[in-house]
Amino acid sequence: MKKLKYFLTIMISFGLVITAIWSQAQELPLASIPPKDSLIKYIGTRQNVIGKIYGGKYLDKHQLTLLYLGASNRNQVLTIVIKGDDRNKFRQAPEVLFKDKVVVVKGITSTYEGKLQIVVSDTSQIAITGKVRRNY
Repeated sequence: MKKLKYFLTIMISFGLVITAIWSQAQELPLASIPPKDSLIKYIGTRQNVIGKIYGGKYLDKHQLTLLYLGASNRNQVLTIVIKGDDRNKFRQAPEVLFKDKVVVVKGITSTYEGKLQIVVSDTSQIAITGKVRRNY
């Protein structure tokens, strides 16, 4: 009887863990960067995007940090934008911290001058990861 109770306890615990993981995965699925010609259907949607940061820059005059995901400037697939004082929330300058790293960025997609972007206002929206899924 003790073995059966132990087994049932383990199975229920396992089920709860799987359920918790599944519910988090359903909330915001990971997505690869969409091809450039199909960006329009992603505008205004909440996305989790994984890709490599190929560079970035800080525009002092406009108080903007720009990170280029998927390729270098002018060829990037997605620009990560950090405005004003949000830059100070990072332990290091974001263009240095994330350069040449694979990151996951979470946020609502929009466009600026025809380029897809996600505005990051909190450090929880961007994290370094070792995983990348490519279709670009």
